[in-house]
This record gives sequence, structure tokens and C-alpha cells, in this order.
Amino acid sequence: MRYHWILKFIASVILLAFHGTATAAVIQHDWLVPGDGLLTYDDVNQREWLDLTETQLFKFPGGTLEEQYQAVVDHTLPGGMFAGFTVATAEDVRALAESAGIDTTTLRNK
Repeated sequence: MRYHWILKFIASVILLAFHGTATAAVIQHDWLVPGDGLLTYDDVNQREWLDLTETQLFKFPGGTLEEQYQAVVDHTLPGGMFAGFTVATAEDVRALAESAGIDTTTLRNK
């Protein structure tokens, strides 16, 4: 479970890089209020990504990172604040990075 924190960090870096370098492949949308820009649609993979600032683990209850991560996952269930979203897998993040032209062969989990 401790690797999920690392994946989220890598994903945030990739999303920042992706947003700045691949102008044709992403479209920013609002999620909660007009102008928040918290959703990014990746038209290469046809996925919508929620800005990682919304799921920062310190914002959720739990004594450990695993408990906080599980709290985020629980919010993806019907009725939760992230209902309709799924947690990105390492492969999802890799596909996003590759669609942005990032060489993922140089990335690794530590």
C-alpha cells in the first residue's frame, strides 16, 4: 500500500508535465464550481482526471497513509464525494504519460 503515495506523487508530476507540454491532448474542465479547472480530460486515452489536490491524503481521516488512502477510495463509492471516479492504476498513469510523449521507460517505483 505504501507505493500508492509514490504513484500519486509521480502522477501529479506527470499531470503537471502533461498539462504544459501536450496542448492537443488535454482539455481542462470545471468540477465543483465555474473556474475551478479541477478536471482534465485526456482525449488520447479518453479518461477524465481529477486534480490531485482534491485527494491529498492529509485531508482525509486515518492514522496511517494506508488508512487515509482507503478513506479516499471509500469516497469513490456511490454517494461519496468522488462517486463515479476510480483510482488510477500504475498502468493508467503510464498510459497518460506516454500519450504526453513522456518516456516511461526511465520511470520506476522506489
